[in-house]
This record gives sequence, structure tokens and C-alpha cells, in this order.
Amino acid sequence: GQVIDSEYAGDGVTISADNPNRSFDLAIAFDSTETGTQDPDLEDLWDGGNLASDTLLRNLLIIAEQDVRSGGLPDDEGERPAGLLIFDLENQMVSMGFDLVDVENTDDEPGGVDFFLGLALQGSFEFKDLMDTGSPVFDPTIEFGNNTANRISAVLLAELDNAVGPVFDRMVFRMGGSGAIDNVVLATAPEPAALPLLLIAGALLGCRLRARPEARRRRVGSA
Repeated sequence: GQVIDSEYAGDGVTISADNPNRSFDLAIAFDSTETGTQDPDLEDLWDGGNLASDTLLRNLLIIAEQDVRSGGLPDDEGERPAGLLIFDLENQMVSMGFDLVDVENTDDEPGGVDFFLGLALQGSFEFKDLMDTGSPVFDPTIEFGNNTANRISAVLLAELDNAVGPVFDRMVFRMGGSGAIDNVVLATAPEPAALPLLLIAGALLGCRLRARPEARRRRVGSA
């Protein structure tokens, strides 16, 4: 239930939400290891998806349906659309990967990700594109549905069909309905011997934004 906004400002990332259904706009953490919560669909064990059913994602990022600042219990927005989760970045990035939890029906609850440079849209993809064999983001292991957890491999902006530029400094997750994201991995443009990664790990009480050099882009698991 912790509100997430400027916790990672020192690492060049700020997070916000836009909820068109409420008088408040809150991005908050939801602990997937809890039981008896407001939303059992966000609790592990997982019923499907490409992550193992016993994967401990811990704190997920959701758009709040209740005002936790006034004592409301953590729950993800269930209206359609649920709203936006917004990441503003100090540095320009070229790719992004993430975990997507409890996205059920991409036809009734269409969602996706938009990439911006300043205010200019640089490219986007829909969650349903992850299951489209003709899409550059197609992944045959993806399985949507109730209480599912999927890991989305790094998406390179320049490889999107509608890309107009190779870099972005803002990304917006459009949530078509209830659902959550986790383990956001951002990659800067490659340097001669290193590719710094910024990882938002899954546990907020250990959900830290970290930077470390890597020789190439790769998936990074939850801390």
C-alpha cells in the first residue's frame, strides 16, 4: 500500500499514475505474497503465464482503486480502462522489459506501452501484440488470464513497427483493466564495453532501482 512516486529520483526515475475513475491518482505497491487481500488475483501462486507458479514477485506496482492515504486497503483499479502508470526518466533509454501480472483479456481490456521523448511519441505496442506472430514483440510463451504472471523480454524501441526514433525518456503503461507490473528493466544505448541497466526489483521493502554494468542486454530477475 505504499505510494510510489519519488523513491527512485536519485536514480533518475520518477513514477506517477493517472486514474480517470477516481479523484486521486496513486501508483502503489501490492505485496503478492500476502493472502486474504482485496484482490486474490494478484496473490501468488500463479495460475498461468510464462513464470513458474511459485515465482515470488513480492511487491507489484498497481493503480490504486482506494485512497490508501485515508486508510483504504491496497487494490488495483478494476474499471475499464484502469488508467496509466507513468515512468519519467532523467536519461534516455533504448529498451525496456517488465513483468505483467493478472492481465486477463486484451480485447475487453486493451492495454499497452507508449514511449516518448519529451512530449513526442516515439513508438508503442499493445499487450495483444505479444501474442501476435507478426509483431516484433511476439513471444510464444505469453499466456494471459486471471492470476497470470508473464515476463516480457527487453523491447528495443527501434525495432517497433511504428518507431520514429531510437531513444525515449518517458514510458507510459496503459492499463486496460485490473493488473500490475513489476521488474522494470531499462537499458541505455550501448557503450564500448558496458551496457548499464536500471532495475526496479519486485519487492518494495527491497524494491530498489539499481545500476550495474553488463556486456549486453539480458533478463534480470526479481530481487
